[in-house]
Amino acid sequence: MIDKVKFETCTLCKACSNACPVDAISFKNEYLDFEYPLINYDKCIMCNKCENVCTALSMHESKSIKVAYAAKNKDETVRLNSTSGGMFIELAKYVLKSNGYVCGAIFDDDFSVKHIVSNSFAEVEKMSGSKYSQSDVGTVYREIKDLLNSGKLVLFTGSPCQTEGLILFLGKEYENLISVDFICHGITSRKLLKAYVSLKSKHFKSNITDIHFRSKDLGWHNSSVKFEFENGKTYREPITIDYYYSELFLSNILLKECCYKCPSRNFKSKSDITLGDFWGAEVELPNYDDNKGISAVIINTPKGQKIFSEIENSIQKERVNIDTIVNYNKSILYSPNPSSKRKEFYLSSNTIGYEETLKKYYKKTMKNRLKKKIMFFLRKVKNLLLYKEKTLY
Repeated sequence: MIDKVKFETCTLCKACSNACPVDAISFKNEYLDFEYPLINYDKCIMCNKCENVCTALSMHESKSIKVAYAAKNKDETVRLNSTSGGMFIELAKYVLKSNGYVCGAIFDDDFSVKHIVSNSFAEVEKMSGSKYSQSDVGTVYREIKDLLNSGKLVLFTGSPCQTEGLILFLGKEYENLISVDFICHGITSRKLLKAYVSLKSKHFKSNITDIHFRSKDLGWHNSSVKFEFENGKTYREPITIDYYYSELFLSNILLKECCYKCPSRNFKSKSDITLGDFWGAEVELPNYDDNKGISAVIINTPKGQKIFSEIENSIQKERVNIDTIVNYNKSILYSPNPSSKRKEFYLSSNTIGYEETLKKYYKKTMKNRLKKKIMFFLRKVKNLLLYKEKTLY
């Protein structure tokens, strides 16, 4: 059973709870700021279905055909509203037009992140854009299996471990399933995001109405964290400077334990397509880069190639070498190293609480953020000198 899985290796994919025929598994076993599976032994029938679908216990093999593209949506409005090049929404449109369903992560009313399954374009639009927080998949794997067995086409999008969790849960190949994962640095907790949202609301003395972790108001190369408030105010800071994104997420202080030794990296998630940002475009594809967003697209299976060809009339694509994408996205292959501040942060949060610890570390990192602002300014000046024809920063 999954009671043999340690906190450090559990991916929280929830394949186990979806597979349990008696619902004996809940996620109430808290460790640090994540909730891990807990078995109710009074209900458990010892069937071992949870163990059979566990991503932490499975054999991880890479069978990706690794066909790579740079791609962007021809509809600039769609592209500007997406995180990178707007590929997900075109894949979703294709599935919806085929009377299918799409599963992806959305923000709840309180800005918790959860997966839903829908055939409504209005709901699917909410799945677009990065969320940077642990998503609760609930029982969507069960919903997807029922839809697949009824013959419906289904598009699933999620992190590599969630994608692998779904495929292990299904237990066999479904031709009517399109699985798409994303290039993943790691996942922060729902608890962390809620604390950050609360602090921002208190600072601006207003409730938050919308969050964009990768706003392109200032351009793709200047992607920004953007919070909008009921009182009409807006917080906007480049991702390289914003406290939540740069100091807690990118600095690896508060990622999920398994992210530091992720079993699903290096093309082992079994997805059909992998999507991400085509970082380095200004160097590798300067004539293609217009600062409105470019997707890195990696085709992992023949089925993925077939589906990608179905949307080619709606996109512009350039075939590239897979190494070009990997060179600027090391997270494809390698897990991040935990920050030396990680243990200290959690000790503090257990003593004075999460929000107070966030405020304390915000003050401690002010000097570091000032350095980043100076570096950002210098990068902008360099860009203006080298690329006078177009402003990337």
